[in-house]
Amino acid sequence: MGNHVSSPGSSRRPAGEWNTLSTGGVGMSPEWSAPGHSSTRTATDNATWLTSCRGILLDLDGTLVDSTTAILRAWRIWAASVGADTYRLPELVLGRAAADIIQDLLPAVPPQSVPGHVRHVLELQETDSTPGTPLPGAAALGQSLVGSRWGVVTGCSAELARVRLASATVPVPPVLVTDEDVHAGKPHPAGYLLALERLGLTAADVVVVEDSPVGVQAGKDAGMRVIAVATTNPPVALSAADWVVADLAELRLTTDDEQRLLTFHTDPIR
Repeated sequence: MGNHVSSPGSSRRPAGEWNTLSTGGVGMSPEWSAPGHSSTRTATDNATWLTSCRGILLDLDGTLVDSTTAILRAWRIWAASVGADTYRLPELVLGRAAADIIQDLLPAVPPQSVPGHVRHVLELQETDSTPGTPLPGAAALGQSLVGSRWGVVTGCSAELARVRLASATVPVPPVLVTDEDVHAGKPHPAGYLLALERLGLTAADVVVVEDSPVGVQAGKDAGMRVIAVATTNPPVALSAADWVVADLAELRLTTDDEQRLLTFHTDPIR
C-alpha cells in the first residue's frame, strides 16, 4: 500500500491519521491508514470503502462459524459434572480460553487439574454431532483466501478448529493458532503475535477480523487493524475496532500482485 490516505478531492494526509468522510447521508464513517498503507473510499457500489493488506487473520467461533449452541451445550455438560454454576456461562465462555473459564467457574481448582478439565470440555465439543454452521459470507471469503497469506486464531483445540472449519466449508488455513500453541488466551495478544510470526509479516501488513470485544482487544494489542463483525455482539460493544460490519458477507477480497484488497460493499456500521 501507499503511505497516505486519499479520497477524490481531498488533500493527502500522513499515514496513521484518521480521515472522517461524509457517506451520502448514511453518517460519518472512519477511514484509517497504518504506516506504509493506504485506505481509500472508492466511488463505486454507492459507498464502498477499500483497505489493503498483505495478510488476513480471522477468529473462528462467531466470525466464521456459529458454534454458540454447541459451545454452551458442552460447557453445561461439563458444569453439571463438576457441580459448577451454569447461569453465567453465556457471558463467560464465548471468545475466551477454556482454562480461563474453568478458573473463573472453579476458583479453588488446583492448577495441575485445569488441563484435565480443558480436555474434557474440548472432547465434548469435538464429538458434538452439530459442531457449528457457517455464518453469512464465511464460505465465500474462505474460498477467496486460498493461495493468500492468511490464518485463523482461536481459543479451541486444533482438532476442534478443523471440525468447525469443515462445518463452515472453510478450508484449513496455512496458519492455524489454537489454545494449544499459546500460554494465554484472548484478550492477551499472544495468539495473534504468534500468527504474525508464522505468516512472516509485520503487524502493519495484516488485518484481523473478530466478533468479540476480547478478540478485538487482542488484535489491537498485537498492533493490527481490526474489522469487527457484529454477529455475536452489538456494534457499540465493538467500538475499539477500526471498522464494524454486519458480517463477512459485507466483505469482498480481490488480489493485486502481493496485495489483498478487502472491500466493504456497504458502509461499515461504524
